[in-house]
Amino acid sequence: SAPTSAPAAPSATTTTGTSASAFAPPPAPTESVGPRRDRTWLALTVAGAAVLGVGWVTNFIASMFAGNDGCGFAGCSPESQRWVPFRGVSFIPVLGPWIQFGVLPDANNWWPIWLAFDGLVQAAGFAMLVYGLVTNPGDEPAAPTAPTVSLLPSFGADYARLDLIGTF
Repeated sequence: SAPTSAPAAPSATTTTGTSASAFAPPPAPTESVGPRRDRTWLALTVAGAAVLGVGWVTNFIASMFAGNDGCGFAGCSPESQRWVPFRGVSFIPVLGPWIQFGVLPDANNWWPIWLAFDGLVQAAGFAMLVYGLVTNPGDEPAAPTAPTVSLLPSFGADYARLDLIGTF
């Protein structure tokens, strides 16, 4: 009987009709693709403005009803007039909730918990907004960095090695 031959290695045909290995990397792109621009600063700016705005407007609206007797912002009764400074400082973003702690006429209610929560929300939104604005890299893409090569020695109980690390 005649010996059989071994099966051929897997191959694929490229778009040009030549044979290539099935495990070959894809061809390099023909167009130059610019560096990817990081938009983290934009996301932080928009999210920070939204969080700050929601916290500020929510506190302002909730504070307008504090101690209100139905006569408007200034109130009719002496009890309602005690809350006027509290309502007035709700116009101030970020610091308003913390100032409201100092002018709160009656702390035996839910206002201290609300003010602490809202103050933290506004502070977080403000921090995100400022960080997003400060880290704006502009429209210019970053210049590519030069290739680097470094040697990193590693030691262990039963080994010693020298690693070559690089960026290209």
